Amino acid sequence: MEEAVIVNQNPNRKNIASSVQAVSGGANHTFAPFIEELRQNGTSSERVIIYCQTINVVSHVYGVFKGDLGSDMYVAQGDPKSSVLEMYHSRIDELNQENIVADLAKSDGNIRILISTIAYGMGVNCQGVRTIIHYGPSRNIEAYHQESGRAGRDTPALCTAVMLCSNVMLKYCDDDFKEYAHNNTLCRRAALLLHFDANFSDLEKPVKPHERCDVCQRSCKCNGDSCSFVYFPSLKSLSSLEPVLQEREVTCNQHEKLHAKLEYLKTSFSKDILDTASVKNAALFTSPEL
Repeated sequence: MEEAVIVNQNPNRKNIASSVQAVSGGANHTFAPFIEELRQNGTSSERVIIYCQTINVVSHVYGVFKGDLGSDMYVAQGDPKSSVLEMYHSRIDELNQENIVADLAKSDGNIRILISTIAYGMGVNCQGVRTIIHYGPSRNIEAYHQESGRAGRDTPALCTAVMLCSNVMLKYCDDDFKEYAHNNTLCRRAALLLHFDANFSDLEKPVKPHERCDVCQRSCKCNGDSCSFVYFPSLKSLSSLEPVLQEREVTCNQHEKLHAKLEYLKTSFSKDILDTASVKNAALFTSPEL
């Protein structure tokens, strides 16, 4: 290409602080503080986008919010257009998609929490979003940086991007993203910039280290001796997800009883499989012994 124009921009988002935290328990436990805030404050609540990796998970989380909120999810009772909660994915009808996009383009729109797949993605104009939550990790760093970057588009104020995940959830991610999630020493913003081979020169030292990430927060003393800033209530850092070894003494008699019960279970299970196969004339693709 002759006289090609190269557009080169540093991907550093100075007003987004990042955190990776371990999720445990169901969505009702995880998002209880957000449900309560919606119930109490309605359209005055903070605007949040919750990204999920599949439509099924989006529907489940939306169902948890809707079930707990009941009629409190509407500004005007019975009017679906006045909902403070919405879900967004590729299978909802186009008119509903347009209404959601239009509402989120206004900082004073009704929708305060959007639960979405990556369908709510590039090119959207979202205003007033201060928090991005990933309920389950993105597939790779590029996707995560793009999705978390929906926060703070219209303000220099501090915004947060929180990834909630477990070791099992990380199983299908790219290796570089697993490394990012398990990182416990390098500033998360620096880790992102390192991935994009970006310039570190404008990665200034913050007055309050918690304004960068949960790793930097350990050195933060904004309250004198420590930092009380909370990224996400009631959750731990991923580094705490070590398997807990539990042991107890068992007698030979207990061993024998367990063996007998397992043998009984195996025999009855095999009989059920064979009975079902004979009645339905079905082929067995695995051996009953297995």
